[in-house]
Parts: sequence; C-alpha cells; structure tokens
Amino acid sequence: IFTSSARPEAAKRGFWNPNIINDSVINAIRALTMNSASNNVRGCTNTQLTTDPSVQFHPAISGDLVVWEDTRFGNGNGDIFAYWFSTPPSGFGVPGENAIAVGSPLARFPDVSGTRVVWEQEATGADTKDIYLYDFATGVTTQITTDPADQSRPRISGNLIVWEDERNAAVNSTDMIHNFTVSSLR
Repeated sequence: IFTSSARPEAAKRGFWNPNIINDSVINAIRALTMNSASNNVRGCTNTQLTTDPSVQFHPAISGDLVVWEDTRFGNGNGDIFAYWFSTPPSGFGVPGENAIAVGSPLARFPDVSGTRVVWEQEATGADTKDIYLYDFATGVTTQITTDPADQSRPRISGNLIVWEDERNAAVNSTDMIHNFTVSSLR
C-alpha cells in the first residue's frame, strides 16, 4: 500500500511526504497487487481505493481488508474507513468502501487484523485519546480504554491489542506500552 500525490514530480525527486496537508497536495490510498509467482512489481495491478479529493493517510492492511484515516468531510477531524478487495464474508460489510468511525471526534492511526479494526479517538468534549475496536464479525464498536490519560497509536494482531499509554507519564516521564486481549470482551 502506498499513497500518491497530486504532484508526481515531487515523488520522483524523492522528497515528497504523504502526510503533508495543504492545498497543493492531495493524497489517495492505492494498493499494488503483486504477482504471487514473483516479487517483481512489473505487470502488477495498481488500484486506487479512494477517489475523494481530500486527504487520506495512515493505511494498514490485513488480508483483503485495508483501513485508513480520511478527512473527506472537512470538519478538521479524521474519520476511519475500510475497503474490502474481495467480497467480504456474509455480514462483514460490503465489497469496496465501508465507513467505520465517521462524524466522531478526531479518529486516527487505524490498524487491522482479520475483521478487527482499532484506532485512537479523542474523547468527546475532552482533550484525551482512547482506543476503540470495531469488529466486522459482530458489527459492534467497543471502547477499549477509559483512563483519563492519553492512550494512542494502537496496533492489533489476532486477539492482542497494544498501544502507547501515558497514565504513568508523570511518574516515569515515559510512555508505557499496554495490552488488551480481545477475547476478554466475550
């Protein structure tokens, strides 16, 4: 997965940053489907997943499911979207694009494993961040953290979610890494 710029000449020179947000840079999430017989990118399929002219960034992939942060609604907040390359299992969303966390406070840094998507989200009316989980298998969004300190930049693999946590930052003056086992939700 990579992002592309409205300024391809900058990318050719090797100094284009896909996370620069201004009026002259438009990002799009793209995917490269490689030939399974080789690692050669020639003859591979290059697919643009997003067509909205706003900025999309922080993509992550697991199998046929891609997630990213999206600013298409122009409210200054990121939203989380997903894209199924193939037909998802019955009840697991629709082929193509699916909204995960839209219209909420700032939602950022998504990650995906199987049918589960995690992200950090600012608390409504507060300047703190918590971790959320959406599971395509259940269609349910679950808030994972509730501590008043920031929890940010989650990653997920199978049933394990990890994130940076600042609940002890005043004592240790460092972020701590915490984890949560998804199976404990059931």
